[in-house]
Amino acid sequence: MYLSFLLLTIFLNTISAFASLESEISVFQSQVASAALVVDAVADQMKAQYIQNRADFLHSSSTYHYAYSYSSSTGVDGLTNPVASIRYGYIHYSNYASQSSPVFTAAGYDNLGQYAIEVTFKSSSVKNDISPALDNKTILFLALGTKGNLIYTGFDSGGSVLAPGTEYLVAGLSPSTMYSIGGFACRLKTKTATFGNFSGTYPYQSISSNASNISGNKIYPGKLVLNSIGSESSVNLFTYTTAPVYGIFAACGDAKAPFNDNSATTAAVDQ
Repeated sequence: MYLSFLLLTIFLNTISAFASLESEISVFQSQVASAALVVDAVADQMKAQYIQNRADFLHSSSTYHYAYSYSSSTGVDGLTNPVASIRYGYIHYSNYASQSSPVFTAAGYDNLGQYAIEVTFKSSSVKNDISPALDNKTILFLALGTKGNLIYTGFDSGGSVLAPGTEYLVAGLSPSTMYSIGGFACRLKTKTATFGNFSGTYPYQSISSNASNISGNKIYPGKLVLNSIGSESSVNLFTYTTAPVYGIFAACGDAKAPFNDNSATTAAVDQ
């Protein structure tokens, strides 16, 4: 009798967990599809500006970026839109995560000289139905060239990051694969590199586990923790958003997305 009761309990818990997972996936997919409408439009604008300005995102002498905040006043439905803010442009010494007033909160020292879009989702205090896997989370997208290569400017002989557009403008420095943005790599980070805690060949470097925490990303964006009797596992919900309707976020389903570095060496472990 006891064994039958135990088996029934396990069966019912399994059914309940499956139904809960299905519900979480459905909410997540809906909100990511809504976010894609907004972020894809920004990505298209970035691609056009990259070509028009010959990769020079010199928005001002110290920022090198463009930023947007989204609410109901922007014309986007504040009840359905899950995006809080978007920043895009060139990652420079003046605006990466370790600065006192950073622009890019998920871009580390190892991302200097690269081009990015950074998306922060609304918190549950602003949008009470936001998916827990998106709640106040920030995702970094890094621009890729036409062959799937990371676009970057690199460093000068003194070790200083070059100005945006440098490799594009100087004859012979930039390969043709950097003349336009062909797509974006997704980084679902929990930490960012600071000076000195990375290794390898730029731009595909690895970082150490004691890097700086990203505010809001205690677990990586898209991560859902599954609890069952006596065990715990997790799933990247972005693996359910790889269809074209999810736009730029389809890249977040890639196996290399939940890592804190470009070499996909340091996993995005919980903070």
